[in-house]
Amino acid sequence: MSENRIVEGLQKITQKINLSIEDAENIMREIMSGKVQDSQLGAFLTALSMKGESIEEITGFARIMREFANRIEPNIKGDLLDTCGIQNIFRFPMNKLNS
Repeated sequence: MSENRIVEGLQKITQKINLSIEDAENIMREIMSGKVQDSQLGAFLTALSMKGESIEEITGFARIMREFANRIEPNIKGDLLDTCGIQNIFRFPMNKLNS
């Protein structure tokens, strides 16, 4: 894929072609680096949702999102409680993280 990876990825996805792990990684790297326009991102995510995400696509996206994530190393003993995480998605009141 060339420099404008999201456009090439969008072309594949609209043809119902799954992205390879490498293609997904390159596209997510472009997204996370802020190199895509909002309209491109919206079109890409809509088309991906309509096609349905493949395991390879999710794997590639997740790998790059982890690379861009800010890791924290809290100096605590015991459990850590996340009070603002994903509770609305999964309808859990809080997320307990075991240390």
